[in-house]
This record gives sequence, C-alpha cells and structure tokens, in this order.
Amino acid sequence: MANVNAAYGLRAIRHMTGGEIRLDQYPIASGYGTSIFNGDPVLQTTDGTLIIAVGTGGTPSTQVFGVFQGVEYTDSAGAVIFSNYWPASTTATNIKAKVITDPDVVFAIQSDATGVAAGDVGQLADVEIVAGDVKTGKSGTNLDMSTGSGTTGKHLRILRILNDGVNAAGAYADVEVVWAEHALKGVVSGVGGI
Repeated sequence: MANVNAAYGLRAIRHMTGGEIRLDQYPIASGYGTSIFNGDPVLQTTDGTLIIAVGTGGTPSTQVFGVFQGVEYTDSAGAVIFSNYWPASTTATNIKAKVITDPDVVFAIQSDATGVAAGDVGQLADVEIVAGDVKTGKSGTNLDMSTGSGTTGKHLRILRILNDGVNAAGAYADVEVVWAEHALKGVVSGVGGI
C-alpha cells in the first residue's frame, strides 16, 4: 500500500539522550502577519520575538531556533485564547508561543512526492515550509527531497525511515530526523553552509 500524502510538519517523538522533551515560551509580536502552524520551524528575531522560518522558496534559514507547538494570548476582547496555530495579523497581548528549542530532539516528518530511499538514511535534507490547516492548526511542512539529499548545507539529518508496519520508503515516507543546522548548535563547518 502506498504512503498517504498527509504532511504534519515536525512532530517530536523522542530525545537523542533519553531526556525529556520540554517546551519553552517566547513572544510573537502583536500583529505579526504570517500564520505559524503547529510543527513549523521558527526563527528568533533580534528583539526576541518569533517568526516563521521561511526564506527563499519556502526553505528556512540555516539558523532555525525551534519548532512551534502552539500559542496562548489575550485577544482584543480580553479573552485568553489557546490555539494550535498563530493566526496571521492577530492583535493580542500576553503572547506566549510554545516552542521546542532543544536541537537534540528527534522529530518525525513526512517527505514530499519525491520520497526517501534507503540510501538517503544518514544524509542531510532540507525542510520545505508549506501552509498548514487553519481548522486543525497543523503544519503542512515536509522534508524537501525534490532538492536531493547530501552531506553539507542542509537542515536535517535523516536517521531512519519510520517502521510502523504501514510506512515504507518512497513518496510521502515518514522519517526520523534531527537538526543538522540549528541556532543553538552553532555553525558546523561543512554543515551550516560554510
């Protein structure tokens, strides 16, 4: 049976050292004009607020800061809102985004239509930011295999193809990944584009 095209962004599944997966809180600027969905990579700006990590053509910056997990804020009517995603251009106060910033968390992510082959395990690949679903708040971000895998200058290291009895190598395969390029890891020669 073929894998189903149902991208969900980056979903935390375990920690490389067996530790706990923890959420940190960071602000988003009131009125920030781009939606951020649960499972999207984010950047931290110079003023400490978060923005979606979109660069040219949907490819994130090399300095991804973390993975967005939802947000709490007070809306203009004074109601406290808990949301799976940040709705673009929301005017709010007390904005607290929940983010996984630990670069040693292992994530599951679905590949694009190009797919992942057994030979891609251990290689690096980029993330492609795709708009999420406003009904569920889930990301549409996927592993961009259309640009190929390699050993340098890409965001994520492919650890393995998930083996759940249904998933298989090929188009829309679910894989385990860890960040190769991350703001809290520093730049690694040959990995961070140097």
